[in-house]
Amino acid sequence: MCCVVFQAVVVPCGITAQMSADDRKRLIDRCEELCTSLKAAGILVKDDFRDNYSPGWKFNHWELKVSTNFKVSSLHELFDTVNAQNILGFIRDIGLYRLL
Repeated sequence: MCCVVFQAVVVPCGITAQMSADDRKRLIDRCEELCTSLKAAGILVKDDFRDNYSPGWKFNHWELKVSTNFKVSSLHELFDTVNAQNILGFIRDIGLYRLL
């Protein structure tokens, strides 16, 4: 028998050493907004803001523990602005990626 602790995990992506403190804060704030929205909808959500692990390591860590992962990253590499952000949802059970 399996006990589900979390239904979704939110992982910020794209944080680099070159990213300014303001841009990093904006990205983390966006992740926190997503977590708040998911909790308000009754979803058991975990935020993984640990600095000592890469996003890939975090996804690997959570892959079999939750059915939905949310990757939150800035699109500044594509659009030269940190204001354009996207959220990519992945539902593991059916292998579906969806841009939110």
